[in-house]
Amino acid sequence: MIKIRKANIKDSYFVWKWRNNQESRSNFKESNVVTKKQHNLWYEGLLRSKKNYAFVGEYNNKQIGIIRYSSKNNSELIVSININPQFRNKGYGKKLLLLGDKEIKSIIKKNVRLVAEVKSSNIKSNKIFTNAGYRQTKKESNYNIFNKLIRGNMKKKSNKSYEEYLKIIDDIQNIRSKNNINWMDLLRIAFKYDPKEASKVMSKIYKDDQKISSLAKKLTQIK
Repeated sequence: MIKIRKANIKDSYFVWKWRNNQESRSNFKESNVVTKKQHNLWYEGLLRSKKNYAFVGEYNNKQIGIIRYSSKNNSELIVSININPQFRNKGYGKKLLLLGDKEIKSIIKKNVRLVAEVKSSNIKSNKIFTNAGYRQTKKESNYNIFNKLIRGNMKKKSNKSYEEYLKIIDDIQNIRSKNNINWMDLLRIAFKYDPKEASKVMSKIYKDDQKISSLAKKLTQIK
């Protein structure tokens, strides 16, 4: 059974070795080999930070990977996951990601958006985030941007309408996420000077905007 715990200084060597693995480096923005001294400085800072979180996954008392949540701003955390090369292609990535997200939910006291930037060519990671409930919201250069909303450990209101409001907000988020992709599609078509195809995409955007307006209207009727 897989379990996770807070990363500690004893994990440093293993995390360094995983980071310098050739496959790992090919999927990082910074693909250069990192020296042990450089890594130790970074890793010690990671453990000291109060805005970042790092967890190590274990299976049969063996480290199978690390997952990090780095503060982007007050409402977003950047998610990064790296699996021990010896445990890749065995389905541990998704399980570790879900456990990490669950841990973050128990720690954070407010709603937070988890953001992952994954290389388009990294088929495995794209699949892991999709299967773990993340939604691709846009594409930047060679990276797919994934989002997932985590509701923090906040006190809930006693009235039943609370969950209904959160459901409406989630519906808006999901439609907005799809609409972002539609807008990008529209821009690509426009660059190809194809007004007929552009009109079809605009029709999808218009329909989704109508759904959002209808949902948003319900939020204005709170008494």
